[in-house]
Amino acid sequence: IECRVGMQPAADRRRALRPAALALVLCLLVQLCQAETTLYISCRFQGVYHVEKNGRYNMTRDEGVALCHVLNSTLATREQLENARQAGFETCRYGWIEDNIAIPRIQANPICAASNTGVYILTSNITDKYDTFCYNASETRDRKS
Repeated sequence: IECRVGMQPAADRRRALRPAALALVLCLLVQLCQAETTLYISCRFQGVYHVEKNGRYNMTRDEGVALCHVLNSTLATREQLENARQAGFETCRYGWIEDNIAIPRIQANPICAASNTGVYILTSNITDKYDTFCYNASETRDRKS
């Protein structure tokens, strides 16, 4: 099964799912039901969690949005990712957030975000595939494994 949806303007992304995005969500559900998809989901911090699909860096932004919806979540915002980082969430993986590609870093590490700390925003290679950071508003404890 192959599902494709074109990129929508930023203002349209914050609204309810468009028919094309809904089609992508349904397509992802079919893939999940057919056991063709392997997900790795991290523990949650302040409702934010990292998701990888079929290995490292395999999602377009639209696929990340759709996958978060399948998981009853939304794409995390920069503020939500920062709150999670302050609660202890750190990874060495880039992922889609609402308007960017980001990586949450607490400790400096030369192989993660070029030793930057904070919520580091990627400014190059932004058309590549990445993982995604989802947000579940009903789960806002500091950490849930």
